[in-house]
Amino acid sequence: MLSFIIIWYGLTGLLGIILLVLKLSGKQVKHLTGIIHGSAGLAGIALLIFFISFGNGDSLLLTILIFLLTFLIGGGMFSTVLFGKKYPSWILLIHVLTGLTGLLLLFGFWLK
Repeated sequence: MLSFIIIWYGLTGLLGIILLVLKLSGKQVKHLTGIIHGSAGLAGIALLIFFISFGNGDSLLLTILIFLLTFLIGGGMFSTVLFGKKYPSWILLIHVLTGLTGLLLLFGFWLK
């Protein structure tokens, strides 16, 4: 199941990279793409919670908290866009870095 979760987050990250490239190139990003990206991230958090609830041994709690922080930052960015305002680029950078940190922690746990 952990392999599936890593693939899930890889696909979510790939969609995030597409969103990032569109945003940096100045093209209009559809709201549905952001909704799908955020929903996939939230589903990944749910899968991780499901995974650790039946496992014993090392915990993925830090990874879940980092992904939750990433989700909340992304939700803030999305709500800012819905209100017709722009968010600073540094918030986007923090979102990307926290997402990558969570993915690296998850991958490191998988390699153990």
